[in-house]
Amino acid sequence: MELSHRVEENIYLILMRGNLVEGEASDILTYAKSAFEDDEIKGMVMNFQEIVRFDSSGIGVIVSVFKRLQQLQKKLVLCQLNQKLTEQLTRIRLNKLISIYSTESEALASFRS
Repeated sequence: MELSHRVEENIYLILMRGNLVEGEASDILTYAKSAFEDDEIKGMVMNFQEIVRFDSSGIGVIVSVFKRLQQLQKKLVLCQLNQKLTEQLTRIRLNKLISIYSTESEALASFRS
């Protein structure tokens, strides 16, 4: 998996490319550590636009990131999920805890309201 990020309006945006699967999914936690530690960061957007495959490990990482940010009183939102991942998260009701947006712009705007 390839990861990149940028900070916009004190929001940490992670763009993931490739597969969010066992053996690779946990890299996100390490990668996002700076967002967890930076007091200026208000929250995180995880952009799934370029995710090809995912498994339960990937969902587990989403939950782990959510829990860590919640402990820090920061917000996590997801955007640009494919239909299969959206259905999975809806099936396990994760969409009730974590907001899902169609676009990155909508996800960023959610921090302004």
